Amino acid sequence: MVRFAAAGQGAFVSTAVVNNGVRSLAGSERWNASLSSDCGVVGSCHRIRALSVQTGVASIRSALNFASSRSGKSNRNAFVAAPKSKQPWCLAPRQCRDTTARRLLCSFDGYNAVMIVPTGTAARIGGFAGDALPACRLLAGVCDTLVTHPNVLNGAMLYWAVPNALYVEGYALDRFCEGLWGLMPQRGTANRIGVVFDRAVPSTLLERHLQVCDAARATLGIQVTAYTVTREPVRFRCGLHDDGSSYGVVDAPGTLIEAAASLLEPPHNCDALAIICYFPPDMIANAGEMLERYRQGKGVDPIAGAEAALSRTVTTALKVPCAHAPALNELHFSAERCNPKAAAEELGHTFLPCVLAGLARAPRLILKDEVEREKSTYALWIDEVAALVTPSNALSSPAVQATLQRGKLVVAVKENTTCLNGSPWDFPVNVLEVRDDGALTRHQRVASDEAPWVLWVRSYAEAAGYLVAHREGILFDAITPAVPGIREALPKSFMRTVQPTRVDRVRA
Repeated sequence: MVRFAAAGQGAFVSTAVVNNGVRSLAGSERWNASLSSDCGVVGSCHRIRALSVQTGVASIRSALNFASSRSGKSNRNAFVAAPKSKQPWCLAPRQCRDTTARRLLCSFDGYNAVMIVPTGTAARIGGFAGDALPACRLLAGVCDTLVTHPNVLNGAMLYWAVPNALYVEGYALDRFCEGLWGLMPQRGTANRIGVVFDRAVPSTLLERHLQVCDAARATLGIQVTAYTVTREPVRFRCGLHDDGSSYGVVDAPGTLIEAAASLLEPPHNCDALAIICYFPPDMIANAGEMLERYRQGKGVDPIAGAEAALSRTVTTALKVPCAHAPALNELHFSAERCNPKAAAEELGHTFLPCVLAGLARAPRLILKDEVEREKSTYALWIDEVAALVTPSNALSSPAVQATLQRGKLVVAVKENTTCLNGSPWDFPVNVLEVRDDGALTRHQRVASDEAPWVLWVRSYAEAAGYLVAHREGILFDAITPAVPGIREALPKSFMRTVQPTRVDRVRA
């Protein structure tokens, strides 16, 4: 039997282990087809994987006919096969989650990408209060699955649910891009969330955060299951690097990890953790001046590095989805309107609402050595990712470096700069630059044929367009004003005697 679930106008039909003998290779390969309403195969990004089977062809045909009959003109809903972990497959229709989510997260055979904006780096887009969310929604609209992190999706009191975006803590995202961890979305039920409070949080602030937890339970239906308070205040510090980026150090992680681990055990059995630590006003020198610059859309978020360090501490130790929301004293009202990019952080008393909304659907973290123990897990791995989008000078990020080493398409966005020193010209990579007139210029700076290429685009809108071209297999040059002619392939013996010409570094 096959289990189907509605998924808009397209359809996937998958056979994994079925009762009549149709079986995929090693029980893990999937047979997928994207179908239109008349059951015709469409879309180049959904590849049909041929299976070596001797029986059950009639069953596959009947499954396709069933999907076709249910997706006729009178009913545009199609169906998606969704394997149910550790359970037999059964016929169970499921509602389409959203018309904009053309594909479900339970299938990773489509076009998957990663979007990162490093935390605490004064990014022009994504360095403030969730101001990278519009760009995230744009990129998610051209992908089947978009993997990103809280710095992109969190908007303090504001949040937008992106159905096909995976909410992954920054350290876990680095491990994912290195191929060490996989991501398995929650299917059927949302995560049970536990909340860890720093003992240093004042009682009035603690009450405000507990109100958010209760509101999330009653108004949004989020499973905020339990909370705990650390035995003693969490000792950590933060500051700025010489390049202007913020950093954080957790001096005594044991207290935080102990409290967090208690929420993962019975009777709470939490799946994800929200961390709230207190940042006193005198924690950072010149905090008032830095805050005012931040409110005006300038400078760096001085506490972002410490937030990343706190969530990283828990994720590293416990291997569970995690995100941090700072507890800050109430800001004094200013008659001067702040920059729109920072406005979301001035709407309420806490930054917790967006964290709870994100963690509710955060994917489970799967370690590579767990795959052998859990044959039924269906996770996304970096091998199934086609591209990564990053700010123009943030290529020093571990996630970007790991992605480059794997030969994936890396798209750097010129207009989104940070205070980091990691432009394409600072690494041994070749650059395919989109000039101001829309034409492409190749800067082959590395002689090796195996050297990675970075696509250097002007904006996130342009990045989305090139992701579509990449997804559809369209020659990038074909969508520019000038298309170069085909090149002659020289004999290998001749090519060994010719040294490629080094192109000097060209800055936009």
